[in-house]
Amino acid sequence: MVRLILLLCQVALFLGISMPVNALAKSPAVPEAMLSFANRDIVVLRTSVQGATPEVRVKRIQERLRLLDEKELDKPLVRSSAVIDHHTGELFSIGGRAIFVLLEADLDEEAKLSLSAAGDQVEAH
Repeated sequence: MVRLILLLCQVALFLGISMPVNALAKSPAVPEAMLSFANRDIVVLRTSVQGATPEVRVKRIQERLRLLDEKELDKPLVRSSAVIDHHTGELFSIGGRAIFVLLEADLDEEAKLSLSAAGDQVEAH
């Protein structure tokens, strides 16, 4: 039994030493992406949601916006609270269609802007 434990310890030590340095490093930060529509910058997304990077999120949002006709685009933008992956956010909808969620994790930490204030800026754009 002692031999088995020693063998397992040696194997574990060998595997730990042979791991590439990159495997132990933190994963790189996800690049942020600017959501633009109708030649206007709307908001910067900074976090992944359900596996979708900010870039993928922006592409999906732009596609949802492209699918809206002019009549729908004239409808007011509606905000409501949302929680996704344990992150608080605001859901933006047009004509009952969910367009996107702005999460607290998307906010610029240095700007010290609240989620509500960031939502106000989205509405203004």
